Amino acid sequence: MTKFFENESYSKLDFTSFQIQKGEYDHCTFLDCNFEGIHASNIQFVECEFINCNFSNTILTNTAFKEVAFKNCKLIGVKFHECDPFLLQISFKDCQLTFTSFYQLKIPTENKLVITLSHIAHEKVVVTINPKPNTVQEFHPVMNTKRAQMGEVVVMGNQSTKISGVTVLSPK
Repeated sequence: MTKFFENESYSKLDFTSFQIQKGEYDHCTFLDCNFEGIHASNIQFVECEFINCNFSNTILTNTAFKEVAFKNCKLIGVKFHECDPFLLQISFKDCQLTFTSFYQLKIPTENKLVITLSHIAHEKVVVTINPKPNTVQEFHPVMNTKRAQMGEVVVMGNQSTKISGVTVLSPK
């Protein structure tokens, strides 16, 4: 039986000291929590928010992120392409995404995609892609090497669906 956690707030928990409970977390907030290097596989996060959390090198195989926001989080080396892609919807604001992978993550692209890249210094670049059916879109942003990190990466597609930090896009 799957455990269900709803409208819970978790603050300053170090999941490297004890294991996060597997289950479904709905409308939960995680503040200043440490997930670094843990196995957080087969967990569902629905409409959750992670603020000032460390997910560096966390294993997220088959973990679901549905309408999840990461704010000011450290996500170095996370492999989002290993997550459950069903209803995947994530956004990042002021996060470290160095070596984070979204390799060949499939995103429905029936309509145009709008990709917004904003640097921590609030400089923004907006790219619009109008994909053709059954094509593969690759997007490889190259940052000025004098810049330290991205402030926000958001990809908007069909009916305002948000999926962020994507490097490879292809229609279903």
